[in-house]
Amino acid sequence: MLPTAAPLLHLRGDNTNVHLANQSTVEATKKGLLLLPLSVKTEVKALVVPSLHEPLLSVANLCDKDLRVVFTKDGCDIYSSTDLPLTSKPVRKGYRRRNLYYLSAEPVSSNLSLVSSATPAENSLLGYHICFSHIGLRPLKQLFKLGGIAPTILNKVDFQQCPVCVQSKLPRRELKSRQPYRLKEPGELIHSDVGSHEVNLREGYRYYVTFVDDCSKFTFVFPMKFKNNVFNCFKLFRASFEKDGKHPIRALRSDNGGEYISTEFTSYLASAGICHEPGPSHSPELNGVAERTNRTISNHIQCALLQAKVPKLFWADALRHSFHSFDSFLCKTPLGFKAPSAILGFRPVNLSTLHPFGCLSWYKVPEANRKKLDPKGRAAMLLSYLFDGNGYCLWDLGKCQVVKSRDVVFQDFTFPYTTELSATPPAIQEEIVWPQLTSEAVPALPTKVSLQQTLTPDMPLLDVQLEPRFDLRLSTSIHAVPTSPAPSSISLPSPQEPDIPEAPTEKPDGVVLITLPPLPDSPSPQPQGNPIAPSGIVSVPDSPNTGHAPSSPPRQRSGRERRAPDHYGRWAKSAKVDKDLDTPKTWRQLLNSPHKARWLKAADDEFASLLGMNTWKLVPRPHKRKVIKSKWVFKIKRRPNRSIQKLKGRLVAMGYTQVHANNWKGRQVDFKTAFLNGWLDEPVHMEQPPGFANPHHPDWVCEVSRSIYGLKQSPRQWNIELHKALLELGLTNSKYDPTLYFRVCDNNLVGALTIHVDDLAIIGEPSFVDDIILALGERFTIGANEDIHHFLSMKITRNVPNRHVFMLQSHYINELCERFLDGKHTSVSTPTDTNFKRLHRRWPEERPSSGPYNQLIGSLLCLSQCTHPNVAFAVNRLSQHLRDPSEAHWHAGVWILNYLVSTKLLKLKLGGKLDCCGYSNLDWAEERDDRRSTSAYTYCVSDGAILWKSQKQATVSLLSTEAEYEALSDSCKEGLWLRHLLTELCLQPDTPIPLHVDNEGAEALAKNPKNHARTKHIHAHYHFIRECVQDDKISLLHVSTHKMLADMLTKPLNRVLLEKNWLRFGLVDL
Repeated sequence: MLPTAAPLLHLRGDNTNVHLANQSTVEATKKGLLLLPLSVKTEVKALVVPSLHEPLLSVANLCDKDLRVVFTKDGCDIYSSTDLPLTSKPVRKGYRRRNLYYLSAEPVSSNLSLVSSATPAENSLLGYHICFSHIGLRPLKQLFKLGGIAPTILNKVDFQQCPVCVQSKLPRRELKSRQPYRLKEPGELIHSDVGSHEVNLREGYRYYVTFVDDCSKFTFVFPMKFKNNVFNCFKLFRASFEKDGKHPIRALRSDNGGEYISTEFTSYLASAGICHEPGPSHSPELNGVAERTNRTISNHIQCALLQAKVPKLFWADALRHSFHSFDSFLCKTPLGFKAPSAILGFRPVNLSTLHPFGCLSWYKVPEANRKKLDPKGRAAMLLSYLFDGNGYCLWDLGKCQVVKSRDVVFQDFTFPYTTELSATPPAIQEEIVWPQLTSEAVPALPTKVSLQQTLTPDMPLLDVQLEPRFDLRLSTSIHAVPTSPAPSSISLPSPQEPDIPEAPTEKPDGVVLITLPPLPDSPSPQPQGNPIAPSGIVSVPDSPNTGHAPSSPPRQRSGRERRAPDHYGRWAKSAKVDKDLDTPKTWRQLLNSPHKARWLKAADDEFASLLGMNTWKLVPRPHKRKVIKSKWVFKIKRRPNRSIQKLKGRLVAMGYTQVHANNWKGRQVDFKTAFLNGWLDEPVHMEQPPGFANPHHPDWVCEVSRSIYGLKQSPRQWNIELHKALLELGLTNSKYDPTLYFRVCDNNLVGALTIHVDDLAIIGEPSFVDDIILALGERFTIGANEDIHHFLSMKITRNVPNRHVFMLQSHYINELCERFLDGKHTSVSTPTDTNFKRLHRRWPEERPSSGPYNQLIGSLLCLSQCTHPNVAFAVNRLSQHLRDPSEAHWHAGVWILNYLVSTKLLKLKLGGKLDCCGYSNLDWAEERDDRRSTSAYTYCVSDGAILWKSQKQATVSLLSTEAEYEALSDSCKEGLWLRHLLTELCLQPDTPIPLHVDNEGAEALAKNPKNHARTKHIHAHYHFIRECVQDDKISLLHVSTHKMLADMLTKPLNRVLLEKNWLRFGLVDL
């Protein structure tokens, strides 16, 4: 007995009385045959009793069908009559719940009535149901009345049991609730909520926001990339909804999400006179209209994707397709059963233009994009409709890109991505390079056909035809393939040879054509005994000739920009870019850039340098050898005043460590394509550069012999080449600093230079400097050659009469202010606040850092180690919490940055008489977490500090004297290195360097090893200071605590003491 007649076959009417166990009697209304879910086909008689809550199965009926039922304490097993219960496998297993035994039924998808409809008939009810994105029966019939449509086949059973609807719209049971009150004026109340789906790889959308009018049920949908775009979407929605001034928005109802209760959003609603009604947290039932709308949207998207069998990354297109006609359907409103678009005065949708999402279509290729004998139509898949209603948005199945056309022919019920039509979906399963959008902050406009006269199109997809940079139609390209002399005899190309377009015979006025040699191709492999082809004929080796099987074209990497983690919040997007010139990250972004010509010029210059250096030669793809890929890295090189100096393009090899986003800039002597001067010990095979593939041999690879950028060994090979060149010029490499080279004549320093990758800073006598630059220019290609004024991240100025040099990093501080503070800072007088000493490791209940903490500390370390020793202690303390920072650590780092902005004009002054001295200090057991001490030292030459360091000791010290002794030993090692370096440069006589210390116990322990019993536990390497003192390499001097220069490197100081210390360090404000 069953409560419903749906599973029964051969139904007939019946009025049998059924007696229940509680002495009551119920009546059966129908009877039929039930197909039991057994491994053998078995039909039993069944009655339909609507009063039953659950179906009941009679054991007697099973026994009448020659079945055996074995009951146990855990369940029941059903066997056929020929099977033995102990040795055979049962045809069905049941389970026990309390005192009843249950037999599980078949899943819904296996019902014959659900899988019987493969393709709907023409002009059928089910066909229209699919065309309208699986809309309900009631609004569909009302639409038939308005449009005068009469379906020839009204199969309501197939319609109600649509398999796509069952899988996509299967809801929970409806909650019993009272009928809510609906407002009778549009705009009195707007419901809103945010939904989410998987990331759309082509457009980057992950969220969508809906705005539903309580009266008219008109729905606006905005796809978004980030949740914080809700505010911008609401402003666009309000401008569209209130465009005629008839229906002002009076109230907004939403959940309590952060995107709705931000300060900016709340202030805007208050100024506009809109009442905001946010619901309590975790109470979506109070925002039921918007929640139900989001469920409807999700159902429509799932229906469209399932019907067309397309991947989930097309969900935004399914959303646009569905809502093209969503507001034209009639629904129940306080103003009657009307269409929302009719209530607000929008134009209804044209029924003749509707087609199923994802159906097969053929669009006409424009004459400009095809030749005479090429097919006029290409196969595509319908994605959505254009805003103006005059065309369609399609997915080209061959090119795997979006196209827009109005000349389209549809096959409504043929879906190209279904398994019945194609065993392998064409190209969509591979990784695809999608066009990049130019903005992330501006949300997409709602997909409403009725707003076509008010809103602009929804972030149009860029239809870019990627042409190879070898295309001769790009007449301004400097690497165009030169034409070869015509051979004496004309030979038709073989079918395997590529079709090379002819070079243009005319050039426009003002265009200068620069011709470079072609790519250095290797001779084509020829079988023995065959003559070599003439120079004027291009021959492509076949697989039998080369001995290598042709490989498939290399897969392309997605050009979609990566998002930073969401917990970074607004800090992840605070890195400002130039508003007028954006830096492309991929070759496709370059082709879509409005400054495409300028970036192509930079790429052409780099490619010309690679060809001029004979960096590689083209060879057939090798077997059993790894072929690495290559990519373009573009960068804007700026002057100290942030103006653009030039655009740079760099071809780097992928798959290896490569750091290209360095903020330090050298501008004295800059080597162009420095790494290309080095030679590799073993050749490396690399894919041809994107955009520069050789059309003659598109599948060949580059055998790289030079140290191209991106390879692990490239920096070392370049350094070896530069080291050889400098030694050949008669320079001496320092034993104590491998980046320092100098020349000494008659115990006098003539000049010196230091290198940093491909930047060079030279000082010395004018003749020495001129000779070095001239000699390097003959061997390498030199870019910039200017006076020293900006090296790495430091701006350098000189006071020649007083022999002083000043270094500051104000421009770098301004960049950090824009990046982490959005250009807004608070003036503070000290680098630490009153709570700094109470910082500790983050406890589990504390909030983690809300910003990019590691990036901030790394930037501050550059400042503290170069020109700002006044923040060295604070930055060193915060750098100890990089693994798990808390919100308190983040605020402390922002405080330091505010202090640096307040003191950004401080300069480090160097120069004067060469008198060297050092200071060593310690703060004993001040670390709150592990009670370790902080040691520090600094060394000054003349008027300024040239070395300083603040660090936490590696061990816990029992006494302050012990900790000071260990700090003194570390300071001694640095002083000894400085003494050797100055002696090597003939800048100071070989005399002991004075080292000041304020702890008498540590000073006495270094000079005289007394109290041996109390110092047995000190490691032997800390006694290095004793040897240096005894050998007169270091001279220990006592200094009072208030005169200790390294005091600000070990503890926080107040403003007065801090300013006094930094003046002695050489920091001046001029």
